[in-house]
Amino acid sequence: MAVTYDFIYELMRAYNGSNLLVNKWLIGGKVEKFLDIENSVMQYIKMNGQVQRFQSIHFSVPFYLRKEKKIEEYLRKIEQNVFKNALLPISDEEIDNYNKYWKLDYIGYVFEIDDNEDNIAIWRYKNKLMMFSLHRGKVLSDAFQIFFKPLAYKGDA
Repeated sequence: MAVTYDFIYELMRAYNGSNLLVNKWLIGGKVEKFLDIENSVMQYIKMNGQVQRFQSIHFSVPFYLRKEKKIEEYLRKIEQNVFKNALLPISDEEIDNYNKYWKLDYIGYVFEIDDNEDNIAIWRYKNKLMMFSLHRGKVLSDAFQIFFKPLAYKGDA
């Protein structure tokens, strides 16, 4: 039986119809270019010739917000004030695809990436940089497939 890691990772919309995405620790979404957000997580994913950028921040819903309407208002403020309404649309199919276990054949940890290389993920947080390749580098467990998905979870960075 394959390990699916969904106990670590599940991507969903922050509220109905939103392009703001959330998993257990981070909130954010797909952006055209990275925004100037302090201590944000920036992901650059290049798969099959297509480049996607995802940016997110650590978050939690304040304990005193209990009603769905108040929580949605709080999330909308994050979308407006932090992400400046700059999030790109994301389809339900894309979200479903990211939530699947991909069973990647090879994941390597690399220290530099050729601009022409395909199938890469770059994960940046607090001036730390992690780069992954599906072609070369130090062999890693397929648990690292989460780095090829938006809003990946890395624990304490």
